[in-house]
Amino acid sequence: MAEKMLVPGNRKYKICTNCVMDTTDEGIAFGPGGVCMRCREYGERIEPGRSHGRGHEKELAGMVRRIRESREGRLRQGGGHHVRP
Repeated sequence: MAEKMLVPGNRKYKICTNCVMDTTDEGIAFGPGGVCMRCREYGERIEPGRSHGRGHEKELAGMVRRIRESREGRLRQGGGHHVRP
């Protein structure tokens, strides 16, 4: 039913198969598999440069240590909820 609805420019209504973008964005274009140009750009230009946290293991370990130490201090003082690690 949505395919019959028209949007500005008399285009058929279409939604990206990967996100929520649709043809209410007059400048949007869809490629293979119905993926919008914005998702394709993200996959081609942005995603390859992301580290997904790799290289930050020491930083994360330090954050975990500080949180645990803070939690232990609260438990010794009788505050907070005790949840076994």
